[in-house]
Order: sequence, then structure tokens, then C-alpha cells
Amino acid sequence: MSLVNEKLALLNIDAVEPADKLELKAERLPYGFNRLFLWRLLRLVSVLFSPRTPGQVLYYYILFILVSGANEAAVYYAMKVPSEFYTLLLGKDPSQLGPVIGRAIGILLGAIVGKTLVTFVGGLFEFHLRDALTRYLHSLFLRRHVFYSVLSDNDMDNVDQRITQDADKFANITRLVFQAIIISPALIIYYIVETWKIVGYIGPVLSLAYFILFAVLSRLVMSPAVKAIFLRERHEGIFRFLHVRLRTFGESVAMLHGESIERRSADRALDALIHRQKMTVYWQIPVTFVNQISSYFGSIVTYLFIAIPIFNHRYDNLTPIELTALISQYSAMAMYLIFQFTSIVEQSTNFVQLAGFANRIGQLVEKAEREAHAHQSEHGDDDDNDDDNIKDVLIPGGKRSTEEHGSGGIQFSDVDVISPAGKTLISKLNLSVSLGENLLVTGPNGTGKTSFVRVLCGLWPAATGERTYTGTLRNSDVYLMPQVPYLTSGSLRAQIAYPQPSSSVDDARLATVLEWVGLFYLLGSVDSADTDYGTEWPRMLSPGEAQKLVFARLLHACPRLAVLDEATSAVDASTEAQLYANCRALGITLISVGHRDSLRSNHQVELRLHGDGHYTISALTQ
Repeated sequence: MSLVNEKLALLNIDAVEPADKLELKAERLPYGFNRLFLWRLLRLVSVLFSPRTPGQVLYYYILFILVSGANEAAVYYAMKVPSEFYTLLLGKDPSQLGPVIGRAIGILLGAIVGKTLVTFVGGLFEFHLRDALTRYLHSLFLRRHVFYSVLSDNDMDNVDQRITQDADKFANITRLVFQAIIISPALIIYYIVETWKIVGYIGPVLSLAYFILFAVLSRLVMSPAVKAIFLRERHEGIFRFLHVRLRTFGESVAMLHGESIERRSADRALDALIHRQKMTVYWQIPVTFVNQISSYFGSIVTYLFIAIPIFNHRYDNLTPIELTALISQYSAMAMYLIFQFTSIVEQSTNFVQLAGFANRIGQLVEKAEREAHAHQSEHGDDDDNDDDNIKDVLIPGGKRSTEEHGSGGIQFSDVDVISPAGKTLISKLNLSVSLGENLLVTGPNGTGKTSFVRVLCGLWPAATGERTYTGTLRNSDVYLMPQVPYLTSGSLRAQIAYPQPSSSVDDARLATVLEWVGLFYLLGSVDSADTDYGTEWPRMLSPGEAQKLVFARLLHACPRLAVLDEATSAVDASTEAQLYANCRALGITLISVGHRDSLRSNHQVELRLHGDGHYTISALTQ
């Protein structure tokens, strides 16, 4: 392996590749109906159906199977209804028609209720399965040292779609397949024995009238269900967009250590979506009920059709055995057997889809677990993504002492910074940044300024050399402001608190930091500081206001060291000077990336990148 390839192997992200090359790579992936699919499916099932998994998927599936079995018992008795009609018709006694129809209606109503319950419980099983699967994916994906690496993997296309649409379709198809493979084979064997002589026939005119009647009834009960589905799809879009935002602002979230609060935000969006999906299941009950009436009462109508010519003496020339054979042609058992055969055949299509979704979801699970395991093997179990540790990232406001300024810093020793494409951006960087000494990073576009920030904050490893924190400074003392201002989903208070919960910012602190950055008027522009505006903040604020708002977040956090990646590019020079003065007043040491000459007066040292690995370090005169 060449030196460049050895360096590239250290990076946890892939180089950008052309779309056609990525497409070709995807076509060559060994994903299909094979052992890999079966392994991934078995693994997902073992996790989701574990009694320890939240959501009680296993118990809903057991209930689903029990209800399905009870329904099949009801169907079995419904299949015996024709025998009473055989007796009636063979005896040619019209006076018994009413009682026989009455008993048949009672039995078939039981079967209809059973089938409706199967659909209802199946829906409950499906959305609990989807809920558990999506939360499981959230717990794997939205973690530090995993989130950014997964998004940067070229083989991991559309992570948001895997978590949203693919998980939903996986749950739906799993419900259909699992029901079929458990029940249908046994039913086929049983009804092969029971329906050896089954056939059927329906009169065209009366059948059309029957169809029109139930089409009208179905139309009446469909409207609420259609609305419920519309609302569910709306929340599907919201949920998908939330993950699209995470993909778009993945680096910003990673720099801000916001994975934990993003997981909570994503779970809240999932709660709303699951609620709408549950409402869809409820509103499907009347639709299913009407459809089942149409299906099951069709058998009675079939016997009424054959009763007309029999009572009109059309078949008087037939012997009882011949008449029984004719009537048996209309038996529901034959149709039910055919339906069960058809169900098994239809599962081939479902299995193809299930293989696709299981492979996509399984690939995401495996990638997330590999990244988590790799980080744990290298650094131990130091994941500070947990809520109990997030509080260490933020330090209460107030100016720091002179002793604290000089108590640590960042040391770069012979560090090489390379791009994922293999280009050396900075070669053999030796730099020491002490607390209390501001550093300005400058240079033309493409020389590696943002890449330097990525190495500094740990998103990229140093290809060679070491980047270390000295003294009492540690990673949780470093706060990063990405080049693109990241506005989280939620309220104004949530913007300032990010990545901590909103409750960490009281009213006085909120008003103070907003006044410091010249955004106090925002308190009068919103309904309240806690009003949730969702993902509308980029539309509500100008680019300059967005930069000032994230600066207010920085001032609230008041870290020991802040890294600003062109964080004032959208504000005027006087506003920039005031923002830097606020940081200086709070004792925040700054490492700034930028092009403006006005930045020089706020820093003591300049790191200028020239490209092709070259750089210079010089003192700045105030």
C-alpha cells in the first residue's frame, strides 16, 4: 500500500465520486435473495422480536397469530354453511330458507368480525414494528463518532430514506409475509382435504348489482380513511425532511456535538408520525368491515342465485347426487383454497421487496456498528453523547481568570492534513495554541482551512503526527461554530440551548445573550421563547441574523476555546467587532478561519495556508 493510500485509510470518510461510478458500485454490490439477506433479516428479527426491545413487537406478533388462528376457526365454521343449504335445496323445502339464512348470517358475521380484527391487530403489529425498528436505527446512527462517518460513506446512499421509507415498507411487508408463511401452508393442506369437489358460479346481472351496492357503501366509509392516510403521508414528508436536514447539516451537528438532542428531536417527529399511522389503522376498520361483508355475504348471494332456478324446477331432472355436485361448484371452500394458493404465490413478490429493504437497513446497521466498535477499540468507551455527559461541554458564563487562560492549549506536532481524494493540504504542521492567545487561519480557497478545523475537532484524524490537548484543556472544552449556521428544529430558547435541552436556558440568560448580539428584538417577533417553529428558522432569519443567533449560542455556552469557521461572513464589520469583543470580555480563546482584514486586530497569531502543504506562522501586531 502506498503512503497516500495508507493516509487515506486513516480517514473515516470517502472521497467524492462521480454519480455514474457510484451507480456502478451499487450495481455490483452482492445484495439479493441470498444468504446475506437471510442473515440480515434474521438479525433484524432477533433484535426487533426480542422481549427486551421497547415496543413489545413480539407480544403483538403473538397476538396477531392468535387472532389469525381464531379467525381461521371462524372461517372453518363459515365453510360449513353450504352444507345446510345443501340439505335445504335437496329437500326442496322453501319454508326452511329463512332459518337457514338467519343461521348463516350469524356465522358469517362472526367470520367478518374475525377478519376485521386480523386486519386491525395486524396494523397494530406493523406500526409497533416500524416504531421499534426506527428507534433502533436512531440509537445506532445518531451517536458521536458514528453519525458523520455513516453520512460520509459513499456506499451508504440516502440514509434518511433507509430510516424513514425503507423502515416503513419493511414493517408493512414483514407483516404480510410473516402472516402468510405461518398460516397459509397449514390452511392449504387442510382445505385440500376438505374441498376436494369444490367449484362455483355467479349470475352476471345480479353480481353487477351486488357490486354496485357495495361500491357505494365503500365510497361512503372511505373518505375518513383517505384523510387519515393523507395526514400520515404529510408526517412522512416532515419526518423525511428532518433526516434530510440532518444529512445536509451533518458536519455542523457533529461539530456541535448535537447527536443526542437530534435523536430526541427525531424521536418526537416519529411520535407524531406513529400517531397518524395509528389513526390510519383505526379508520381502516369500517372500510375493512364493509369489504368483508361484501366478500363473505357473496357466498350467500351465490346460493340465492342457484336457489332461483332450483325452486323454479329447472333442475328437477337431476338426481340428488348430481344436484349436490352442481351446488358444490359454488362452495366458498374452493374459492378460499384458490385464494390461499394465490397468497403463497404473491409472497414471491413480497420476498423480493423484503430482501431489498432488509439489505438496505442491514447495511446501515452494520456500518453504524462498525464505526462504533472501531472508535471504542481505539479510544475506549468515552462516548460523551449521553445526556449525563453533555453538561460538561458547556461552562457557565462569566469572564475567566488569567490563570485559567494559560492552563492549557492545543499542540500540533508534525501533522499532515490530507483530503479524502489524497491531496496533501498541510504538511508537517507544528503549531502550539495556548489559551488566551487567539489564532487566525487564512489562505486562498481550497488550501485546507476547513480541513484544518475538521482535524482540530476530531472529525478527521491526522494522517501523520499528533494533535493533542495540553494542560487542563480537553475535548469537551472546545466549541465549534461551523461555516454554515446550524439552526435546530424547535423554539428560540432551543436555538440558544443547543445541543443541551431548552430547560438549560432561563429567561434572564436568554435575554442577555440576545442583547449581546443585537437580537433582543427576536423576543418580540415570536409568540414566546418556547413556541416551536419547527424547521422554519432558516426562512425566518436572514443569513446575518442566523450567524448572530449562533454567536448568542456560543456566548451562552462560554467555552474555554471556540473555533469559528468564517462565522462572521454575513455580518458587517462593526457587528463583527462587537461579537469578538463579547468573546474577549468572557475570556473565550478563539481560533478563527476567515478572509477579512478586520479579523486581524482580534488575533495574536496567524496561520496562513499557501496550498500544496505549505504554510507560515507569524505574529500579528495589534
